[in-house]
Amino acid sequence: MRLAICDDDEREVASLKGQLAEYQRLHQDESLVYLTYSKPAELLAEWDKNRFDIAVLDIVMPGMTGIELAEKFKNEYPDTIIIFLTTSPEFALDAYSLHAERYILKPVVTQKLFEALDYALKIKGRGARSYSIKTSMGVSVVKHEQILYIEMNSRRMIVHLVDGQEIISIYLRGTFTEMVEELLDTGNFILTHKSFLVNMSYVKTYSSTNLILQANNSSKEVMIPVSRQQASSVKQNYLEFMAKGREV
Repeated sequence: MRLAICDDDEREVASLKGQLAEYQRLHQDESLVYLTYSKPAELLAEWDKNRFDIAVLDIVMPGMTGIELAEKFKNEYPDTIIIFLTTSPEFALDAYSLHAERYILKPVVTQKLFEALDYALKIKGRGARSYSIKTSMGVSVVKHEQILYIEMNSRRMIVHLVDGQEIISIYLRGTFTEMVEELLDTGNFILTHKSFLVNMSYVKTYSSTNLILQANNSSKEVMIPVSRQQASSVKQNYLEFMAKGREV
């Protein structure tokens, strides 16, 4: 796992190095390689060469904020796990709009950092999981993170992918819930309606009547209905997902 740290605070970077060394000692089965940068421009210049899996970014830096930095590489490398560091919670909404996995207040508490790294490793492991759809042309296999949402229409599933493509299944005899059960079991997907399943990683805004989805590398937004019957469940599951995945 390759990790980039970008923070202009030398004392904070030294502390993070010590915490990462301890994390590596406790997780010897995981290879953790990290590089540190004091200026956003330096990290950008080396991004293509290193292709980092995780970026730990200070938000308040001279010349360019961590949020502006993340915007520059997130579109091209949407699978990058982002962990923001800051002395203030005022940037939380902007951070979450970039689908940041963690937003940690300084000084960084070791437990919070370890939880963020644990979650990042879990997400990366989950990324390898795939979902199979039977179509008229055969079986299509997609990674979980490629799925934006799935809808059921006239007994067929339409799988909407983050790149805008659609995969249409053959006629289905089982229930929609049965067809997507393996996705529900991951904790990353939720039924918002009897005919809609959403990947919560791409939820931009939430309300009791709908969810707005936006893929990391797209400006297009999609509105998904939340039924009255599912409203309570959607709220509970989404808040739990946010607490586990995007903890302030």
